[in-house]
Amino acid sequence: MWVYGIAKRTKSDPTSRPVADIVTSLSAYHEYEEQRLLTAVKNPEYKPDENDLFDSEQLPYLGDEKLHFVTCDGGYAARIKKSPQAVRIHKVALEELATVQQVELLLQKLTA
Repeated sequence: MWVYGIAKRTKSDPTSRPVADIVTSLSAYHEYEEQRLLTAVKNPEYKPDENDLFDSEQLPYLGDEKLHFVTCDGGYAARIKKSPQAVRIHKVALEELATVQQVELLLQKLTA
């Protein structure tokens, strides 16, 4: 259902690739959405954070193995634990992004 929902929103063919391949290539996104759904099912009072949709929409980029995701938001690590893509999600403190030099060092470290 998840793959078909994405295909419908993106006006693409859900049968263009095997479902398992799509879930694997978007594993961090899948796990994040699965955790959001489990939270909602367990708690009838659950109200999604306004940023949840925006947050989840960043994760498909991890389908490209060369890309890393840098964030100050700890919510990703709380929801994404099993995906092999989790190692490319880097939570950093806002202070680490304060200067150009700090950002350069961070990017060098992540891409080494």
